[in-house]
Amino acid sequence: MRLKTHPHLGLRLSDHPLIGDLADCRKIYFDEAADRPPRYRIVYRLKPNEDTPSNVEVIVIGRRASAEVYKEAIRRLGR
Repeated sequence: MRLKTHPHLGLRLSDHPLIGDLADCRKIYFDEAADRPPRYRIVYRLKPNEDTPSNVEVIVIGRRASAEVYKEAIRRLGR
């Protein structure tokens, strides 16, 4: 998997006023196609930290529609 060799590949998330704080997480798109935007995301975070990651913790893989994947990440992280 690309994340194992390139843990900083995903885009950093933020503290969203309506969804919650995912500033310590990153997202990666998949299910990309030329005729539409990607529908799915992987939300993950680097452990033990962003500067010296030795592990990737996948929080959730899910649909982008209605911010489902981000809401589930918030729920799983207990935020």
